[in-house]
Amino acid sequence: MPLAIFDLDETLLCGDTASLFCRRLVKLGLATPDFLAEEARLMEAYAARTLDMADYVRFLMRPLNQLSTAQVAALLPAFIAEDIAPRIYPQAHQLLHTLAEQNTRILIISATPTFLVRAVAEHLGVADVLAIDLAVTDNHYNGEIAGIASYQAGKITRLEAWLRDHPFPRAEMTFYSDSPNDLPLLEYVPHPVATNPSPALEAIAHENQWDILHWQAPSACLATQP
Repeated sequence: MPLAIFDLDETLLCGDTASLFCRRLVKLGLATPDFLAEEARLMEAYAARTLDMADYVRFLMRPLNQLSTAQVAALLPAFIAEDIAPRIYPQAHQLLHTLAEQNTRILIISATPTFLVRAVAEHLGVADVLAIDLAVTDNHYNGEIAGIASYQAGKITRLEAWLRDHPFPRAEMTFYSDSPNDLPLLEYVPHPVATNPSPALEAIAHENQWDILHWQAPSACLATQP
């Protein structure tokens, strides 16, 4: 059975799940508007491949430190319906459906916290998820990462651990991603696919003769562009 691995943000959806969740926190009054300016600065570091993921996770979770994990989970259905679902690329839905019909195992691996990624994956009908696990103290997220972060080369570490329980021939692995942060895993698999790639990744993909996918942005994404 083949294994299709997908990054999430800017790959399957037009936008970044964590950034959109930050906007949601401001809308709900759980964070102040200046929270978004700092988050944007951190995302610039992500684009430059210099982000300290532990710092980002602490920042992201700070507005939620008074909420239990159950209360955080209760925020997600409306977030997915209103902020995420309209931004999923239609071609992503089509490809995931086609792969499932072909009996291909689908795995989403993301550098976004697991509670967010799993909620998006459930909406997409994807059961297998590797994302940034968060430590919990007294039923509250404490802002720390539990284990290895699925970020940059950490995605390979997490994938290899997962493969010990779910063995797949490496020759049958494909990875879809938009970001140069995912170069370690793109170079690890035999079938890398630059999907809605950033300009930097697109240049690398052309240089390496990788497949490239450009999907039509959903209307919700087009409506937010200047």
